[in-house]
Amino acid sequence: MSSAAHLGDRDPDLQPLCDVLLAVAGELERIRSLGFRLEFAVCALALRVEGPAAGAQELQQLDLLLQQIGALREFLGALPQAIDPKAHVQISAALERIGLADMKSRLAGCDWVVAPSGSFEVF
Repeated sequence: MSSAAHLGDRDPDLQPLCDVLLAVAGELERIRSLGFRLEFAVCALALRVEGPAAGAQELQQLDLLLQQIGALREFLGALPQAIDPKAHVQISAALERIGLADMKSRLAGCDWVVAPSGSFEVF
């Protein structure tokens, strides 16, 4: 029997564990990138409003948060090298807990999301 026939028999909810881990690592990188943009904007506002010392401790906490997200991304991104490529995991129950449609689509393995403008982005 061909591999295409096997794919038709396979549960579509069953995803390769390596792919799922890499997808989560990718989501962490998206969050981290947004955090860097936020950090830059907050720093610019703080300098304009209060001067260099304003909110320095809070900005250090934001920087620590972004470092932690980056470390988790690296950890999850390295795990697939230690996992049997044949390992699969069911993801539907976990996906149901995610309320963000674009993130849910990416984690489900879709290669498109609806952009905030309503148009489609293809990856």
